Amino acid sequence: NEAMYKPIPVFMSSRGYGLFMHTSSPITCDFGKYYSGIYSLLIGDDQADIFIFLGDPKNILNEYTSLTGKAVMPPLWSFGFWMSRITYFSEDQGREIVKKLRDNMIPADVLHFDTGWFETEWRCDYRFSDTRFKDAAKMMADFRKSGIHTCLWQLPYFVPKNTLFPEIIEKGLFVKNNKGNLPYEDAVLDFSNPAAVTWYQDKIAGLLKSGVSAIKADFGEAAPADGLYFSGRTGFYEHNLYPLRYNKAVADITKQVNDETIIWARSAWAGSQ
Repeated sequence: NEAMYKPIPVFMSSRGYGLFMHTSSPITCDFGKYYSGIYSLLIGDDQADIFIFLGDPKNILNEYTSLTGKAVMPPLWSFGFWMSRITYFSEDQGREIVKKLRDNMIPADVLHFDTGWFETEWRCDYRFSDTRFKDAAKMMADFRKSGIHTCLWQLPYFVPKNTLFPEIIEKGLFVKNNKGNLPYEDAVLDFSNPAAVTWYQDKIAGLLKSGVSAIKADFGEAAPADGLYFSGRTGFYEHNLYPLRYNKAVADITKQVNDETIIWARSAWAGSQ
């Protein structure tokens, strides 16, 4: 449905086959809901590009990922315990948590700062609060000496009060409506626009270079369905594709700066793995 985080159009049957519906248009799959003898696939595209895989689930998944991309092995530290809440607000709070983890010999590898590391909670400007973090880079370096990596939350939506909002509007980096204006109150970054990807990756790169190990790529499932995108297509095709573009932007810059492929993603589409 329209609020789904990971609307990946692939399924497998216990009868030895699988289907991948290769379209980012809206799809409705009815698995025997109205008539138990029929699987019904309603595809919004003007043609049905369908891949059929045969074999057991292992073989089907192998063929599907041969088509859409194999997941690389995440870094070893990412398999450890991630300590998080919504939210830690300050350097003092973060240091206190790390100290307690180590004092109590609790195995942990990541401390995640969620929505509260900015000056104004939830208002993502890619900058640590100046009033609550004395030296974020030193804090993260000290964490790393204790074996703790740092993860940060962010999102690609910008409210009008965000300090970055005017720049995003001026440079046209947002998803527009058919009149060239905002479809929502928030500005939603248009990842089909290479200039928007470059602008965004520059912000993320600054955080990674300061000592951040992973980025939480939150949201992404609310791309305007009626928006007009830089690609020239409407949200009819771009809505489901938005998470893939978003995931790729984060993964690529993380690989470039840290030489590791790791993101904490909320939304996804075929290929996000």
